[in-house]
This record gives sequence, structure tokens and C-alpha cells, in this order.
Amino acid sequence: MVQNGQAELVDWPIVTTRSGNRAVSQNNQEIRYPIDFEQPQVIVNAATPDMAFTPSPTAPSEPEKPKAAARTAPKEKPTILAAIPSSFETRNAGVTLELEPVISPDGKQIDVQIAPSHVTLLGYEKTKVTAEDYSVTVDQPKFESLKTSTNLTLKSGEPHLFGFYKLKEPGDTVELVILTVTITTVK
Repeated sequence: MVQNGQAELVDWPIVTTRSGNRAVSQNNQEIRYPIDFEQPQVIVNAATPDMAFTPSPTAPSEPEKPKAAARTAPKEKPTILAAIPSSFETRNAGVTLELEPVISPDGKQIDVQIAPSHVTLLGYEKTKVTAEDYSVTVDQPKFESLKTSTNLTLKSGEPHLFGFYKLKEPGDTVELVILTVTITTVK
């Protein structure tokens, strides 16, 4: 299906470990975002200096003569509301494969405790932070998390359909998690 363009390979984590040892493989991007905010502050008549904005500054060809500073009365500024982040959280977006295999005494099967996950950042949504009679809108991330944790007994080298997820975005899309555990011996 991938070769025919009917499917997309999201990730292919491979991890090697010893029987009875936990192993983790991650392909993630850390997304840091604020989770708590100080109370919104109301600032009335905030005086800021008048500044000219130059979209693409250039060096003058001749030195300019200094201009006399214009004297103007401070302009009344509108009320400003602010929500300053006070604490942050980091979430890993991407694919994680966590497992702990135990080879059976006959060496033909593997008991595996496994927890694959796929976290996707879908975008940002507006959330209101409110204090007293005022509210401020902030952007907060929206995640989709696909995760399963279970224990299985598998035969060495045989693929196993581990998860089947219907995605929220993009619509009409499913994600499959296929696991193959293979016993190898080291000499």
C-alpha cells in the first residue's frame, strides 16, 4: 500500500534489547506551552513613546541633520489586558515504542509488555483566561493521542496487528500499529 501511494509510513521504530530488559525508542518533537497564567492585568493610560515604524530600514546616502524634537502631549492609550504565563508544560509529539520482552524457555515465543503511542499536534485553539470582569484569549495546543498498553505472547518473526485507530484529523483516515518481534542470538 505504501509503494502504491495508498498509505503513508508514519514511523518505523526499531529497538534491540535483552530478554527481561525494558527498551524505549522515541522519534519526538518537544512542544512547550504555558498551562498557568498570572491574573490578567488592567493597565489604564499606558504611556509608551511614539515610535515610527520603518518596514525595511536603509542607510541614508548623506548624513541627516538632527531634527528638533517635537513636543507633543502624551496621548491617552487604550486599556491593555495581559495574561503572563507563570508555568509551562512540555509534551512530546511523535512516535514512542516502549516494550519489555521475555523469551520463553523453549526460545520460540516472546511474552512482551508493550506500549506504543503516537501523539500529534493538531494545532492551537483559543482559550479564555478570566479574572474578575476581564478576560484574555490565549492560544493553547490541541493534541491527538493514540496509545495502547498490553501484554502479548508472540511468535518470533511473525507480524501482529497491534492497534487500529480512526483519526479525528484528517477525516476518513486510519492508523495501524503493526509489531514484529524477532529473537536473535548473539554468539
